Amino acid sequence: MSALADVLEIFSLFYLVSGFAVLESLQRRFRRDLYHLGILYEMLKGRAILMFLLVVALTVANQLSQKKAFKGIDLKVLD
Repeated sequence: MSALADVLEIFSLFYLVSGFAVLESLQRRFRRDLYHLGILYEMLKGRAILMFLLVVALTVANQLSQKKAFKGIDLKVLD
């Protein structure tokens, strides 16, 4: 994979981990407040969906660049 894909993968992992850190912090602060945890659960579910779509987009872009589907357009990042 290209360097851009590696950077995006690291960014998406950081994005997900930061979401879980926020959830753990709020879980300690609002242990009995299920409303806040429900909102955070929905946010994390949205993050997981976005990460899945990002992985699918990166996979498709990588496959297209390897097959030279876009003739004349180079999708690879210059090293």
